[in-house]
Amino acid sequence: MREEVKSKVEKLCYKSAILKYGGKLYQVERYKLTWDKLAIIATPKTLVIQANNIDQFLNEVELVSQSPLASKKPHVTEKFELQTDDFGAYNKLNSGLLKAFETVQKDEAFIPKAKQMCDIAQQIVNLEKTKLEILKMTR
Repeated sequence: MREEVKSKVEKLCYKSAILKYGGKLYQVERYKLTWDKLAIIATPKTLVIQANNIDQFLNEVELVSQSPLASKKPHVTEKFELQTDDFGAYNKLNSGLLKAFETVQKDEAFIPKAKQMCDIAQQIVNLEKTKLEILKMTR
């Protein structure tokens, strides 16, 4: 990998950096640069850029800012263990969405609130997908 490319990637991909690429914002958690690709673990979605497209990516990506809400790096262990409260959160979210579905069928005025609930649920799903990507990258 060329040192010039490596240097540019290091300047862009620091923890909590906000990148704008393809008209979307991504908050960087970490990155991995190998001979064949650049993988940027970010919220809401991981970016994987093949080696032959890295120069084009670096020309198109824009560093917006560092997030003021930088969170500490999650501790990843070798073995993934599911905690009991993971299911509790899932069950609570699932039952809340089902209740919202039933309420929308009875009361159309509830639709805007139901849409907000779905947006929040989608963000939770995106965060969980990011956690899975982090686990995949550390193995």
